[in-house]
Amino acid sequence: MSGNPPTNTAPNPLIVPIEVEALVVNDEVRDKVAFQRWKANFANLPLGLSPEPRPFDDNTAADWRNCPEANGVYLHWHLPSAFRQGHHDTAKGDTTFPLVPNRWLVVRYSGEPHPRTVTAWVVESDWLPPQGNKGGTTPYVRPHTQENVHIGRRVAAADWTGETADLPPYLTAIGPGLLTFSAYQPYNEDVLSIHDDLTGVADDGTLSYLVVGWYSAAKHDPSTQVDSLAKLSWQVAGSTDTTPPATTLYSGYSIGVHWQRTGSVPVSQRPDGESVGVAVGNNAADALTGLLLSKKADPLDAALLEALHYGLLDDLDDAGTESVDQSIHRAWFGATDGGHVWEIVDRTSNAEDRDPPPPPPLTKAERDAEERLLSTLNTAQGHHDAAVRELFDAQWKLYGVWWLNNSPTLPDIFADPFAAALDPAKSGLAAGVRQRFADIAARRSSSSNHPEHIPWGATPEELAQAADAYLKDHGIDIAHRELKRVPLGEFHRANDPVTLLCGLKGPARDDTNGPLTCRLPGSLLTQIDLGNGLISAPPTPPTPPVDKLPTAAAVRALVAELWLLDQAFTAGTLTKVVADPKAKAVGTLPQFGATPWTQPWSPLYLMYELNFFPIPYQNEHQTNWTFDGTRYHWQGTGTGDAPAYEIYSGRIHLTSNATFTLAAQIRRYIATHPDTPTDSLKELERQVARWDLLSQALDGLTLQMTRRDPSVAGHPYDERNEPTSLATLIGDQHRTFPIPGDPPKGSSWPQSHFQQTRSGQFAFTRLHVIDVFGQVCDVINPDGTGSPQDSDRKPIACPDSTRPGQTVLAKAPYRFVELRPRLVQSARLRFDHVSALDDDHVLALDIGGNPVCGWLLPNHLDQGLSAYAPTGEALGEMRVVYGSNNQPEVWWDPAPGGQYPDIASLCHDFRHLADFLAGLRDAGPASFSALLKTIDETLWSVNPLGNWDDSTMTVLAGRPLALVRARLRLELDGPPLLDPSWEQWQYVVGLKDNQPLPPFVSYPWWVRLGSVYNLDDGLIGYQTEADGSRFLAVHAASVSDPYIEPIGAGFPLTVAGTPDSAHLTMLIDPRAAVHATTDVLPVSVLRLPSGFIDVPLSRMEIALRMGPLLSQVAMLGAQEQDRRLVLPRPSTRHGDWTWTDMGHGGETLPLAAASPIAHVPTAPPILRTGWLRRSGGTRPTPSTP
Repeated sequence: MSGNPPTNTAPNPLIVPIEVEALVVNDEVRDKVAFQRWKANFANLPLGLSPEPRPFDDNTAADWRNCPEANGVYLHWHLPSAFRQGHHDTAKGDTTFPLVPNRWLVVRYSGEPHPRTVTAWVVESDWLPPQGNKGGTTPYVRPHTQENVHIGRRVAAADWTGETADLPPYLTAIGPGLLTFSAYQPYNEDVLSIHDDLTGVADDGTLSYLVVGWYSAAKHDPSTQVDSLAKLSWQVAGSTDTTPPATTLYSGYSIGVHWQRTGSVPVSQRPDGESVGVAVGNNAADALTGLLLSKKADPLDAALLEALHYGLLDDLDDAGTESVDQSIHRAWFGATDGGHVWEIVDRTSNAEDRDPPPPPPLTKAERDAEERLLSTLNTAQGHHDAAVRELFDAQWKLYGVWWLNNSPTLPDIFADPFAAALDPAKSGLAAGVRQRFADIAARRSSSSNHPEHIPWGATPEELAQAADAYLKDHGIDIAHRELKRVPLGEFHRANDPVTLLCGLKGPARDDTNGPLTCRLPGSLLTQIDLGNGLISAPPTPPTPPVDKLPTAAAVRALVAELWLLDQAFTAGTLTKVVADPKAKAVGTLPQFGATPWTQPWSPLYLMYELNFFPIPYQNEHQTNWTFDGTRYHWQGTGTGDAPAYEIYSGRIHLTSNATFTLAAQIRRYIATHPDTPTDSLKELERQVARWDLLSQALDGLTLQMTRRDPSVAGHPYDERNEPTSLATLIGDQHRTFPIPGDPPKGSSWPQSHFQQTRSGQFAFTRLHVIDVFGQVCDVINPDGTGSPQDSDRKPIACPDSTRPGQTVLAKAPYRFVELRPRLVQSARLRFDHVSALDDDHVLALDIGGNPVCGWLLPNHLDQGLSAYAPTGEALGEMRVVYGSNNQPEVWWDPAPGGQYPDIASLCHDFRHLADFLAGLRDAGPASFSALLKTIDETLWSVNPLGNWDDSTMTVLAGRPLALVRARLRLELDGPPLLDPSWEQWQYVVGLKDNQPLPPFVSYPWWVRLGSVYNLDDGLIGYQTEADGSRFLAVHAASVSDPYIEPIGAGFPLTVAGTPDSAHLTMLIDPRAAVHATTDVLPVSVLRLPSGFIDVPLSRMEIALRMGPLLSQVAMLGAQEQDRRLVLPRPSTRHGDWTWTDMGHGGETLPLAAASPIAHVPTAPPILRTGWLRRSGGTRPTPSTP
């Protein structure tokens, strides 16, 4: 068989460093070191099963432990991080990884030091056996099929004939879809690793290895894909040139591997499990806080470090600790797309036009047309987004039916219904999915004439074109106006808890902390110190045949470098060379592999098994958790005397995320605070980089609670992508498969283990760390019976967020972790303004409307409360007066010249304002005074105190407060999550109708509005639709009153995952936001748009009741309009002052400032009673309408 010539023969390749690790395995290692070296089994895929065994199931354990042929050296090389990072295409919705080098030369030195014996192999990583034939080493799936094959082979270098065929490339870091394919050595033998069984090698000796990789086809080399090495996070030693060379090689070494066939277990960094610390939090930063507190760190220091970890140190000063806590709480949730709404804005000017003319103002007819268009379009967009979520739900159910249909435990009752459901030609589930696809496609198509057509594009450019066409079709001038799609609030789902391990002694991967330092052939080592000065490699060091390799000259130079490093190890000088390379070597040392070999320990996986004790949020109309306004606490009920538990397990990939993100935040803080002393922060960054911490979320834990398995599993495959095939209909909704439980026995259905909420406590029963070669560190193991009540468990460090107040079992409480109530389905708390005239008019979705019911302005001079229309016109004032019976009562005075003589007259135009004022009036004078005091005391805790333009007026008349309408609604991300137990599939395939909603949908979740501890919260209080006789206040005034009820006294506001909404009337400081806290979701924030604030406040007139005052009228000219009332004029920066008499026919006169010099008036002064009025609002008129 003759080979083809090399295709990439550039004379000066870039040599990219790779890490090479060599695991020595002899009889003692196999006998005394625990291993988990499972293999993937892709024959499971057609059955819908995972190719990976269940956690703790090792399908090779017996062969490994009892097989002397397993002895030898396992050589594994790590791909650079540039190859392990995928690219997500938002238009296509898929993630792709770059192709990796698919040819590797492995060179081994063995035997006597002089001369060394050289042995070499060529690894063809992507070698595939011919169709239908056997061969290859690593289990795989033939590309573009689901055929179970083995790929990769190793050929002696002397026998390798070069490239034999130009096959389409396919090999990436994730292989056939396993995220750890390139990292876990048992997954990639003869692909990215080899097993050297050391045939012909002495039983005791020292080995050294060189690994060199390349691409079989030069066109796939990354040097042809990028224009800068920086995009790959690579740099050239001693050069600032970032231009990629013509080709690349990948090289690494393992020097001085000590082999003893009958020796003891080599020393390694693998720790004793007892010394490994374990912490569990809501994320890595939270777990780290728990770990620090367990080690007696100062709580304040731990809190500051946590704020730094989240990038929130500055917020501690600006908004207070509660705002920081809310941001931290938000980080415990993951977000998904929440849909979109549309808005019409002025078209952005051409970038070349630096001073574009303003667009022409809209006429009323044009504005009305836009409002009608947006109302229609946003309704259509909402229906489209709901249809997409319903499609995803139906696709998963279709996949569930397909998966269960392959189950050996499929009950007979489902055989025919499942077959019909999977047939797109029959009325059923598949046909329904097909129809949903068609409906969504029609909604997105401009030529479909769908009544709810929306603009659509797969790219931003296509979307912009479709939006312009939509406007043009509806008669809107696209020269000046632009239709833009903006996102709605995201749905959120609680992240799985994170386990953080301390003391695993895993190596840091240098290629993730900075650019890789690459070399050119001219900068390789040419001389090294062997103890008697520098020496060069011999002209012909032991070298395998490399003539058929591309860039053979560079490979020979690397072999010469191997000889130098190997000889330095033998001479005992290698460590000194690494310590001082400039003095003891000529050339640049490789970034990896120059240090002497040690038995590797590289933690990769964490396998966990735990007992989860569910604590239902509620059962039998009893709520087992109480809400304190910030978080939930277990009351000790709902579990019974013998708590039941579920067993969950998983296998997750460990990372150094905790230290990586903290170090990055420290660097960011230093960069953004140049005036801050940085020496201590830089030292902290250095310390953090050395912290021995690895962590990962317990991925799949919440999914298992909902009876879904996140393991990689089979799914229908259709190479042709036929539109009616199951593969096309299911799409990518196959990432989890159902766990239906035991099949029914007779006519009775087994009890479902679906958890309605994620709430309870758990204790680990097994916790194993697995390294890249399968070595095991037992951190937690069953202590005999494996019963959850065994007390021999490692203490788990928990932050306050996961530390139980009381535990489900009294014995060994230190082992328990608490998961406070969370929804098992993505959801969001919609907190929206609604029109003051129509609660169904939601301002986030509909155009037009005004959520402001009216404005209230406290009058500090006479303890009154002035009321204004939403547009800023004065309506009247409420104050306490003494009535005819000489008893105080709350009185309404209409504004000067006003048309509303009493509160009842407000009802037609300002219903909610009238209801609020009537309730306050009926509550009585004491309640009226208590409300004014509550307002005053609350406003002192609102941070933007200086945002008003005239602080003098806030002293005289207080700050304007807005009375606004809002709604709260808990929305689920799609239809309620299906309980996939066998019984529920009857409804999916039509065996039964009217499927009942799962109980969690109707659970009431408490909501706390506002906060006196969040300086950016402007809520004074609110009233619910059901009860206007009490005012629920954020801050209870120092004077107790039945009308004022603190919000924290029971939290009367609840929401549930039903279509119902809670409507509110809120009294707010309009400069600040209102926060809604539930704990089960991130805090929702509602802020009144400035368009509802600036214009009304610019029109607002302040009327201060005055009198009786001695005053006189002065004539500043000969005309009647020159008459002025002489009074001391208040000192304010904005507005005009006038006087309106209560008598004299309500005469209104401008003011003239009284002279500070004493004089005799020409006419006697008159006693006047009336209103001192200031026009011009409480802030300047805005410059734009």
